[in-house]
Amino acid sequence: MTTKLYISGCARRGAGGWAYALHPAAGPPSEAAGGEWGGTLTRMEYRALVNGLAEVATGEVEVCLTSDALLRTATEWMPQWQAAGWTRASGTPIRHLDLVRQVADHAARLDLTWTLAAGTHPVLQPLRDRARAAAAEVSPPPPGPAGAPVTGTVGPSTRRLVAYTDGGCRGNPGVGGWGFVLIDTRSGAALSRRGGAAQTTNNRMEMQAAIEALSALSRPQQSIEIRTDSRYLCDLATKWVAGWKKKGWKRKGNAPVKNLDLVQQVDELQQRHDVQWTWVKGHAGEPGNEFADHLTNAAMDGVSGGGTGEDEQRYAVSPIRVHPG
Repeated sequence: MTTKLYISGCARRGAGGWAYALHPAAGPPSEAAGGEWGGTLTRMEYRALVNGLAEVATGEVEVCLTSDALLRTATEWMPQWQAAGWTRASGTPIRHLDLVRQVADHAARLDLTWTLAAGTHPVLQPLRDRARAAAAEVSPPPPGPAGAPVTGTVGPSTRRLVAYTDGGCRGNPGVGGWGFVLIDTRSGAALSRRGGAAQTTNNRMEMQAAIEALSALSRPQQSIEIRTDSRYLCDLATKWVAGWKKKGWKRKGNAPVKNLDLVQQVDELQQRHDVQWTWVKGHAGEPGNEFADHLTNAAMDGVSGGGTGEDEQRYAVSPIRVHPG
């Protein structure tokens, strides 16, 4: 006797919504929905999945969804990550790890099968409307450390793309966070992401922020300016990495390169693109730097609260505008 779980999620205007419908083999179906500010589409789908599975005590469950990425995560990637101690082979953080691990916990106690259904499915279509309605009821948080970040206009750039990146720690080592906002100067659109780690260093988070920004580029040979308040990151990318590479990834005196895994990722990614590195003074009221700093602190808050600190936002109109010249 199989229970069917239908899930849906959405993200709109800064808010996310989720909904699920549970159709047990015997008895009436049930539904639930909810939302949260800053919830991405993927995170809302995970939220619907976790909440729906939590309602099933035991037995077989067929999960019906519309996201091929979520299906692949559940059936292919999640078992690999779990076997590797919840790490990726690339070393990059697993997005939404707090919810992914909850899915794995439910998978261990239930007999799950997965079905990819069309968005016009008679159950999934109205469920999507419920998720949208739930997102519409979510209000932005009040301004403050976890509220809306600063907006404004920044200096011009000769590059098509401008990324402000930031990373930091509370304690060094300690709880860390990274964040970036990537601005398309031609269209005016933007993307922001953030994440963190429970035990890391300032320099690792500064590098991770740049790695994440460059990894977000969908095509090779993009023209991008990265603005950071980390002199270490700027010097690493523009002065040191070439010499270390020639010496077989050794420093002066044959000393090992610190944070080699991330240093090599920075080197590899900047070879794929036309990257200009620019140092900006931190905590000086520059809107782009303040925005990235806000993301970093929000990520650290999330990690301190037991999560991953991960979030993603897409903006049709960037909150940080690059002056045309």
